[in-house]
Amino acid sequence: MRKLLTAVIMISLTSIMIAKEIDLDKSKGTDQERIVSLHPTPQSLEVAEDIMIQVTFDVALDAKHLKKNDITLEKLSEKKKKKIKGEVAYISDKKAVTFKPESPLEVGYYEIKIKSLKPIKEEKKKKIKEISYRFYVPEVINGYMLPLEPDASVNNSTVLGIDSNDNGVRDDVERYLIKKYKDHHKIVTEIGFQLARAYQKILDNPLNTEENHKALISAIDCNHYFKFTAKYFGDSVLVDHYIDDKLHNFQLNTKSRVTAYLLYDKQLSGGVYDLTKYSEEKSRCSSEVLKILGGE
Repeated sequence: MRKLLTAVIMISLTSIMIAKEIDLDKSKGTDQERIVSLHPTPQSLEVAEDIMIQVTFDVALDAKHLKKNDITLEKLSEKKKKKIKGEVAYISDKKAVTFKPESPLEVGYYEIKIKSLKPIKEEKKKKIKEISYRFYVPEVINGYMLPLEPDASVNNSTVLGIDSNDNGVRDDVERYLIKKYKDHHKIVTEIGFQLARAYQKILDNPLNTEENHKALISAIDCNHYFKFTAKYFGDSVLVDHYIDDKLHNFQLNTKSRVTAYLLYDKQLSGGVYDLTKYSEEKSRCSSEVLKILGGE
């Protein structure tokens, strides 16, 4: 019994430590007046794996006092912190210190710490306090930075859910589409995003029937174009199925979301809607889809 109790306590303490380590809000000295800019910004969720960390000041620094250990970067993990090796430098014309990791950063949470910086002798009264803050390096697939997997209870507590990067696609839906179509042409993912944004418009305002219907049908038309029609207009057929088949259920995964969609659907009852001409389907694609097509 004592061993079991000890194990439970150990697990609980470990859980507390993990929660504390990945608290992105934890920071120190980031709002002091000497700082002009921080790159990446504190609590950032979209930091590239090849990031060069840079802190710019409003005062020139004494480069002679800048030591390698004055800037440290650590990866925060479930077990222990991992120190990241890199090169420290001072860019005098920008009044900035930099830290460049020697290899690309892995997916995960990181904490940067900067200490013991001194202004030049003529500016010695302008003290620089210790700086520390955290950021997140996301998983990248086909050039897409995946948002964090949202907490289901929080994400499903509202109709619109969590869209941390404010791109019109719910975070869990965005992760689903990027991962599901990682082995397909990138245009498939973008058509999925167009569909997802149309669903979000419906959920946001189910009674905006005309605009919502146009957005949803445009996405479906775009899907149809790259599945069947493209070859007749000089483009490649890049989609081998209807993206909406499973996205519909994934997007409408709570009672409140289904209710909102059914309210929209009810407004369509009795209406007469024209089918899109094949020659017009491509024009219904989003600018993001057409941009990818143009870059081939």
